[in-house]
Amino acid sequence: METQKNKFSAIGRAKRPIFIPNPNAPGVSEELITFDWHMGMSAAVKKRSITSLHEQAKKKGFKNILEASSKSEQPLGLPLSAFFLKDEDGVPVENLFQSSKVFENGGAFLDLRHVSPRAAKKDLRLKESGAMLKFLFNGKEFPLEPKSLFYDWLYSKILYGNNNIELKNQLINEVFDAFSDIEFNPKKSFSCQARTLALFISLHSTNCLKEFIEDPFGTADKYQLYRGVSYGEHRKQKKYNSHNSMTEEPSLFPSESIKKKEEASNTNIANTAIIFTQPVISQNIHEITLGVASIEDSRYFYRNIFGWREIENSNDGVVRFQVNNILVLVLRPRKSSNGNIPYPFSLSHSVATREEVDRLFSWFASKNIKISKSPCKDKGKYGGYISDPDGFLWNFFAA
Repeated sequence: METQKNKFSAIGRAKRPIFIPNPNAPGVSEELITFDWHMGMSAAVKKRSITSLHEQAKKKGFKNILEASSKSEQPLGLPLSAFFLKDEDGVPVENLFQSSKVFENGGAFLDLRHVSPRAAKKDLRLKESGAMLKFLFNGKEFPLEPKSLFYDWLYSKILYGNNNIELKNQLINEVFDAFSDIEFNPKKSFSCQARTLALFISLHSTNCLKEFIEDPFGTADKYQLYRGVSYGEHRKQKKYNSHNSMTEEPSLFPSESIKKKEEASNTNIANTAIIFTQPVISQNIHEITLGVASIEDSRYFYRNIFGWREIENSNDGVVRFQVNNILVLVLRPRKSSNGNIPYPFSLSHSVATREEVDRLFSWFASKNIKISKSPCKDKGKYGGYISDPDGFLWNFFAA
């Protein structure tokens, strides 16, 4: 980035997004603004960058822009910063967000609710506890995808709280047409209070705000708040560490509790359809092949929702998962499969008790997985059905 010197600071050119609430349907749009970036860490220098950003945004027709950050000079900008917006117990949003992170080797670190927001954000445990797995807030789990869902929900929930009614009303009455956050760099982070505020205003304008706070997963899918992303639609995530599985509790296929013979017999086809059970890897390993419309959608579902280990991702689009010691699930593009493999299949898996069936389906519901049939007693068994992104049915039951 080219710079020039003046008596105040070095100046370069930078690009940052501003976020615009959609007044007609729930959602947010972005506008990338090129402006003069004043280099330096002081608040005064940051404020000059904010001024430049807003000046350039106004040239594009945005008249009333709110800078929501700790560097804002606007009356509402500072109290709406995640460092200053607090819940009814006086805990800032930033602390609540950082203290909800769960990693491979630690977390959630609830003690971060009792330090300064800056100390919470910079706590070394957040960088030294391994891969991040999920968010956990007051017993409620949130997955890492869609990336900003948890932050949007948490921030909106706090701003909607009884202790922030006056602040919320001031925000709504000001009728801002765009929001900025000079501290937000999209190359380094994904959660942004400016974007969340734009979403908050859009949800309020379309009478969907309360719905989002009460049911963030359902509302996000219903209105495609994250570009249509649901549990099966995360095409941007090309690489994924299998240790990041979101399904450690409960374990869908605990190898220590299922004997090998039972593993082979409990996975079967209830409906007549094409199915391949070929011992192509070794004498004791069988494959089930599913023809799917979208490899990425189905890959995400079985890797991130079921937590199965991906053992192959070939150049021709074939993906293999290790289900257990003797069974491999193969995903193949439907158009490349003989006869365009029909669906839905129905595959069955038995668990030990009816209580475990109920526990699994409660967990499926919390993950927004489609439940095709709720658990009930049928022909001497107790079970129900879920479906994957392609409509393939999984039957979980107990005798």
